[in-house]
Amino acid sequence: MDRSIINSQRIASHRGASLYPLPSQVQTLETTQPNTARYCFSLDHLPPDTLLVPSVSVPDQPYDFHATLIWQNLEWQLNWLSEPATSGVETGEPISTHVDCFHTHSELESIRLSLDIVSEEPIQDYLITLAVRAMDARPRIQPIQDSQELAVPRISQMQAPMKLRRRVCAPTCINMVVNYYQSLKHRQGCLDTSDPGCHTGVPSQEIIERSFHSASNLFGVWPANIRAASEFGCFGATETFHSLSQARDLIQQGIPVIASIAFGENGLNGAPLRCTAGHLVVIRGFKGSRVVVNDPAAACPEEVNRSYDAQEFADAWLRRRGVGYVLVPWQQL
Repeated sequence: MDRSIINSQRIASHRGASLYPLPSQVQTLETTQPNTARYCFSLDHLPPDTLLVPSVSVPDQPYDFHATLIWQNLEWQLNWLSEPATSGVETGEPISTHVDCFHTHSELESIRLSLDIVSEEPIQDYLITLAVRAMDARPRIQPIQDSQELAVPRISQMQAPMKLRRRVCAPTCINMVVNYYQSLKHRQGCLDTSDPGCHTGVPSQEIIERSFHSASNLFGVWPANIRAASEFGCFGATETFHSLSQARDLIQQGIPVIASIAFGENGLNGAPLRCTAGHLVVIRGFKGSRVVVNDPAAACPEEVNRSYDAQEFADAWLRRRGVGYVLVPWQQL
């Protein structure tokens, strides 16, 4: 049994479950006080070296959340998005916290993860996920015969202001996906041209600002990016993947995947970056033995479209963490 995905759990409102492409259980949130809700995931067993990624999406309204991992009488927390992040590893500790995830270092039984969510108005619709997989895994490469590409507009982060351009791959990818769904609306004659996602080529300053996590001075904090996407008509989660076929299944439904990749010197032939400890790209299709992406690190929009060898891309994405954003439009197209 593949423990890289066995424990992933999702709960949602009725509408959220109907819109999100991955299986979600309809569950009611516990209201702890006005405009504050809670949900608690239970996990029977976690092996050592396991990644846990909590995620919350509440459409059409501002929100914040924090996560508490509970084992025996001990607790570890990921702070509110509006507060400084806690991160670090204590020698001998069974769990370490990072800016946006937990990492186990011992075998654990009977674990709970509690999420507290606050908003300005009562929470009506939501998607709450807990993605769990082995921190390190051997990518499973299976032949993908499909040749399908989604028309995701191309935006280069290198067109952002000089002081930001090397830091904003995450909001640029969100911008591309927002643009993509807006373009589908355009084909139906209902495009809102005032939406920042309608601009092409240059990253939207508004999306960059919404993605910024001031507490850590970063643009790539996973839950902050999911929250930013919710302000621009998208609804989704940070998920963990173990195979390229999972991304292919979403592409076949017309849903691009924002993948978090890392690779060493010349580890991804044809990439605009020679190496990276962390970068995001938009998977928009497959062509034979190659993965078709929009890579925001390209120097200009015309060069954003890339295709990478499937094995090299799987190593860069799936060998460690395998994290990706899955976003869908909140308003049905």
